[in-house]
Amino acid sequence: MIRSNRINYDNTPIEPKVIGICWYTPETYGPCLAVFDDRDHLHQSYDAWLKSAMEAESGLVQRGVRVVRVQIEPETFVQWCRDNGMEHTDRKARTIYAGIVALDSINDA
Repeated sequence: MIRSNRINYDNTPIEPKVIGICWYTPETYGPCLAVFDDRDHLHQSYDAWLKSAMEAESGLVQRGVRVVRVQIEPETFVQWCRDNGMEHTDRKARTIYAGIVALDSINDA
């Protein structure tokens, strides 16, 4: 579910028009889990993650949100966290990373 601190005049949340979601391949999912601090809270198999991700993506698209799949490479992500002062490689860091990469990809298009 998307949560927003921004609200419309009628007090309803404003949904983003574009959202980046972390995306993995069968080859990168395991190595990514190995570097994520919150791996115990994530799907332990690629297939389970993919099913959940596809459902989430579909729900966002149905609401009119443009979804950008952001491929996560474990080494690149860990280095980005270090370079940007992220103390953890967790959901918060992944969300920020995906959002930045998504916006960059749209601005470069």
